[in-house]
Amino acid sequence: MKMTDIVISINVYKSMATFERQLQTIRENVLCHYYIVYNCNDYMYKELTAMKLPENVYINPEVIDKSFPKVPNGRLTKGIVSNMRYATENFSFRHIIILSGRTVFYRKMALDDLNRLTRRWSSMEERKASQIQPFENRDWIWPRFRNTQLAKYYLERGYRLEGSAHEGLCFSENVVRNIVKFLHAHPDIYEDLCNFHAGVEEFSLQTIASNEVDEENMEYGFSYIGHGVKEVCDVTMKDRYTCKILFL
Repeated sequence: MKMTDIVISINVYKSMATFERQLQTIRENVLCHYYIVYNCNDYMYKELTAMKLPENVYINPEVIDKSFPKVPNGRLTKGIVSNMRYATENFSFRHIIILSGRTVFYRKMALDDLNRLTRRWSSMEERKASQIQPFENRDWIWPRFRNTQLAKYYLERGYRLEGSAHEGLCFSENVVRNIVKFLHAHPDIYEDLCNFHAGVEEFSLQTIASNEVDEENMEYGFSYIGHGVKEVCDVTMKDRYTCKILFL
């Protein structure tokens, strides 16, 4: 198993020019050892496998169509989970960063910048006391998300749902393994997410990460280093390193 500091997971489905720009910004700004794993649709899989790629770039062999129909669906989540599985099977790493096909780095980022964002419970008692809270949020897309099997699973147990944009989402390796383990143990929940008609990538993995824990390391939750779903960049935000751009 190959060792690295960071795995960068990217769903990609079009624009080779944007692909090249993204790689350039990663090379210029990520100040530690990293591997990149691309999950492709048919078009990008053919393009990328025909190229001579840098040695630290890997193409996930599971091809998933992630074109965007009028109604959002769980294909992005399926691609992210596929890359998580690929990462845990092939690498030992400290963190994974989730990017979209048009997310770029605009600021230097070192491993310590992510390490200090890692969360840990001090005990199982603290974890249980902190997580069993009422969930009353009716804004955003929560009314639709609450109809997923995943949301029902946690709400029935008194646990909260969590969410964020997925572009710039970060998990520690231990948390990634918790997510993969949970979805493997609950294939019905996973299939429901993959086929659900909403952008479940904005809450699903964040929720699992916040509610599942391994007692040996007590790591949980997620951190966020992006600027949401729009093409904006606020350089005054010290813990943000990525932003989205228009396709080139």
